[in-house]
Amino acid sequence: MRTIQITLLWLAALCCPANAQITESQNAYRNGDAVKKQQVNRASISRNHDGMMADLSRMEVTGNDLAMKVMAAGGDSTTVYENRMRLDYRQTDDSLLFIGSESHLLRMVYDRAEPCLCFPFAVGDSIGGIYSGRGAYCEKLFLHTFGTYKTVADGMGSLRMPGGYTLRNVVRLRTERTASTLYLPLDSMTERHGTLQRVPSLSPEHIKAYMQTDTCMALITIHRYYAQGFRYPVLEETVVKDMKGNVMEAASYYCAPEEQALLTDVENERLRQWSGGDGTEDVAYRQSEKNDSSFRYMLRHESRGGRVSVEYSSAHGTVRMLLCDRDGIVYRQAESTEPSGMLTVNCNGLRRGQYVVYVRAGSEQYSEKIDIR
Repeated sequence: MRTIQITLLWLAALCCPANAQITESQNAYRNGDAVKKQQVNRASISRNHDGMMADLSRMEVTGNDLAMKVMAAGGDSTTVYENRMRLDYRQTDDSLLFIGSESHLLRMVYDRAEPCLCFPFAVGDSIGGIYSGRGAYCEKLFLHTFGTYKTVADGMGSLRMPGGYTLRNVVRLRTERTASTLYLPLDSMTERHGTLQRVPSLSPEHIKAYMQTDTCMALITIHRYYAQGFRYPVLEETVVKDMKGNVMEAASYYCAPEEQALLTDVENERLRQWSGGDGTEDVAYRQSEKNDSSFRYMLRHESRGGRVSVEYSSAHGTVRMLLCDRDGIVYRQAESTEPSGMLTVNCNGLRRGQYVVYVRAGSEQYSEKIDIR
């Protein structure tokens, strides 16, 4: 059993807004990470409401999930598999550059890469420039894609989550990108242009000239919400518009804190010991060290009164959670027969002190010590 302990030193350090920034150790892709992103109905998210950057408490999940898997390709290269597409990145001393992608139809290589992240990146920081790449559609039609980009950390605030708790010191990155595409004429598909590598690159002068002739096809706006203690954006929103401002495509994806807390991530586990930026919410996350393929769980504890929740995935039938004192007296309990889900009990009215949370799945039993203050 492990005791959730939050020291005053951590409290002082993590409540400081200056610490809320994007860093390589806490936010860069890591080899082997795998998380699920849930597509959500954008209309169900309230923005700039009640002092929140976004309110996800009534968020509607559409059921169209994405699985993201990070694989290191060696050296400074990283490959991410997402939505049946391979995304290639290169890591420099202070940036993560997007250098290419490949699906079953389209392959792209970027000779002027776009920085997706810079380290460190705090509120007010920005980066911009020109990107360009070459593509092959079904290895038969070749194209150039190019445009401008600007990414700025345009705010810091709070997110109200579906479970009712609040994530604070959330940094929002806003990326605005123009996107233009030029297709090579059919008579250019000769032996000389028979491979993507032989498609000539566009010079900066050519790119600027094409953009001045109103060839821009799309305006893309991307918002990414990074919460302290979680490696990947909790919320990502993308809106694609034509030059007249008409929405062509829009999508929002939610990567739950509970999902990210299941990752083995020492750098962020320490930050998650205190996620209440103004001292009103103390949320500690713990993942069982005894997890196996047939049963996994993660405990979240809001120690100032609040609630205790267990998110689980089980192949053992009924899962039960008991909240007991040190003498074994049961004060709260919850159970479910679903193969996966969340059990939650309310701690309001309990005396301050140490309690034990028991999680039972079939014949297995696990325990966690918590402090209610």
